Amino acid sequence: MKYTAIYLRLSSDDDDIGGIKTESTSIEGQRNIIRSFINNNSELSHTETKEYVDDGYSGCGFNRPAITELLEDLRKGVIGCIIVKDLSRFGRNFVETGEYIEQIFPLLNVRFIAVTDNYDSYKSQVMEMSVPLKNLMNEMYSADISKKIKSTLKIHKEKGYFSGKPPLGYILKDHKLYIDEKSAEYVRYIFSLAENGMTITEIIKKLNKEKIPTTSEYFGYSKNTLWVRDTVKRVLQNTVYIGTVTRNKNTNIRPRTEVSNDKSEWLVFENSHQPIISKETFEKVQKMFTNKKNGNRGGNYYPELKGKIKCSACGRTVSRMNKYRVKDSSLKRIYCVCGTQLFEDCLNEKVDIIDIKEVIVKQLQTLMQFADINLSAVKSEYKEISSDKTVKELEKQIETANNCKLLLYTDYKSGILSIEKYLQKREEIIKLINSLQAKLDSLMSAVQLPPDIETAENIINSYKDKSVAIEDIIQKYLKEVKIFSKDRFEIVWNLPDIFNQK
Repeated sequence: MKYTAIYLRLSSDDDDIGGIKTESTSIEGQRNIIRSFINNNSELSHTETKEYVDDGYSGCGFNRPAITELLEDLRKGVIGCIIVKDLSRFGRNFVETGEYIEQIFPLLNVRFIAVTDNYDSYKSQVMEMSVPLKNLMNEMYSADISKKIKSTLKIHKEKGYFSGKPPLGYILKDHKLYIDEKSAEYVRYIFSLAENGMTITEIIKKLNKEKIPTTSEYFGYSKNTLWVRDTVKRVLQNTVYIGTVTRNKNTNIRPRTEVSNDKSEWLVFENSHQPIISKETFEKVQKMFTNKKNGNRGGNYYPELKGKIKCSACGRTVSRMNKYRVKDSSLKRIYCVCGTQLFEDCLNEKVDIIDIKEVIVKQLQTLMQFADINLSAVKSEYKEISSDKTVKELEKQIETANNCKLLLYTDYKSGILSIEKYLQKREEIIKLINSLQAKLDSLMSAVQLPPDIETAENIINSYKDKSVAIEDIIQKYLKEVKIFSKDRFEIVWNLPDIFNQK
């Protein structure tokens, strides 16, 4: 049984530049209007419904998650009717929206209803003039609103207005930041911990132990969130806490896609609002963390392992701690440790990356030796069966039978065989060929070469003749290394099945 699709869409471009939505435009408002329409419609009230919701997506194009899912279900033939609040909810592009309503939906025998536009495709054989006209107006509206938003944002940037969610320690009123004393104390506390010499890891542990709320938890964006390295660093490096607002760091080139602007293009507004932290304290903390050679540095060393070494407890990528020689400041060692410390079992001891690399190389060597032996055995067995006399005889018989089938047709065309005799003998030969092929398939199925045998052979040969660096093999085929302790690693590879030691 086909169901009725309810499509709901809300964009930041809709109705109000400041982001305030009318009740009828909101997702809940759209839902109420459509549900009320269905309940009062005898043809639809008994049907099963499914909702598709795109919250925060523009209607200018059809590259939206929910609309993509809806169209996929449409292709599967499980949708009988599509209902939207109005035409602009489905799409603001005149050409594409019109093509769906006028051509695709009727072709698939799918009913389309726009409630507040009073449009129902089942009650109108020819599309009313008002529908394409409204689509065109929606597209023009979308383009106009987009220009207005860009113009407004440009003015806000130039004036140094703050946009987005307020950082911890502040509340936002009329695009200006004002100190929220309760959460400002948390910010001062974090800076005092850093100023007194605590590392980021130590600060994370202390904040989580004392149940200090994160920004998301404090403002109610999400519950039971924990402090992690990024959230602590974001607080300690944010110039907003010394009263400075920086705008125009990024430029939107398309919906949901930004590119970073050059630092010379940034708009910096000092003394934009009341600071929580003094400039002296802020600069002192920045210098302390700049001088410490900890954190996720050393990216140019062992690039084949970048992002692949994980803490076994929390699953996050471990941090690299670089130890430098005192005399010439050159790199001496790189140690790995879990920087989040979210759980008690998180890796809290330093593991030398050289030790990790050695274990990986040794295991890879073992895998290569095993795969080489396994590959030789499989190929040898396959060759033995392939060259078996019975196999050769069956292949020869099949070839002879196929030739006879061709000759039959020649005899028929030349008048030697009647059509009845030709069809009878042809059927007999086809049965014989099928019987012989079944016997051959049964023999050959005893051993089959793996589908990725060529890939496996190339990997083994490149390793043996050193035509490819071992680091390149690791980078391409190593999935991850889970670190439990200094002496316990779990290595996961993306290698063909022939490498698996079962």
